Amino acid sequence: MLEMVVERLKAFGYEVEDADKLSLAFVISKVEQSINNECNTATVPTELQYAAVDMVCGEFLQSKYSIGQLDLAGLDFSSVSSLSEGDVSISFDNDASDEKKLQSLIGALKTAGKDELLCYRKLRW
Repeated sequence: MLEMVVERLKAFGYEVEDADKLSLAFVISKVEQSINNECNTATVPTELQYAAVDMVCGEFLQSKYSIGQLDLAGLDFSSVSSLSEGDVSISFDNDASDEKKLQSLIGALKTAGKDELLCYRKLRW
């Protein structure tokens, strides 16, 4: 999953450095555990891998932004004009600041595929 996350982050203009690998590993484990707990499964279903990748990217970008290590100038928001995930659709206003665009993107990524988790939920006894 790490390679998929790295490629997804590249699509947003973020180049993953060696120092990010430990943080990414932590976020991947966190998201996988969250999905496993919600679905009551031992592993993340293959069909949820892309949703998990988006959730990891959202969590990672949020943590980097919250501690001030995310350079907004380095991110490419011109390639992201519209983002649709299930019933949620986000279109960026060209007049919006990069910070607003980033917050919208992070919010959409963190909730990507949440509605799909229900399809794989198992009953707990």
